[in-house]
Amino acid sequence: MGEYIFTIGGKEYKVDVKEMTGDLATVVIDGKEVSITIKQLGKKDVVKRRIRKKATMPVVQAAAPAPVQVAPPPSSKMLPVRAPLPGVVLKILVAEGDRITAGQDIVVMEAMKMENQIQATHGGIVAKINVKQDDVVQQDDVLMEIDPS
Repeated sequence: MGEYIFTIGGKEYKVDVKEMTGDLATVVIDGKEVSITIKQLGKKDVVKRRIRKKATMPVVQAAAPAPVQVAPPPSSKMLPVRAPLPGVVLKILVAEGDRITAGQDIVVMEAMKMENQIQATHGGIVAKINVKQDDVVQQDDVLMEIDPS
């Protein structure tokens, strides 16, 4: 890797750096091979700090909305509208009894820090809404049931 002259206490030493991996180095000082540890001043040991945090600090989720109850499977006549991905219900744009058309926006969800408009997969009458604002839903949870008649 290179040869250097180190001056320590007024005395010069010829140092040949053979290998450096992270903060470990193999050097030859005046003909003697030595393994040394090098730490840069002012630089924190990021890897050790991350490991320590994961090992000792519990993961806390502040003010997380309560998970929604898993809705019972829709009746055979009703057509379900399912959550396409996990997230939080921000707005419900329809009410039970509303007539809707396929492709109409019916729910706004937040998932991965983005707002997503959930659209009706079929037209009909909103028979049952299984979620409310601020509910946490998982992928494939039934958000509402549509009566196709």
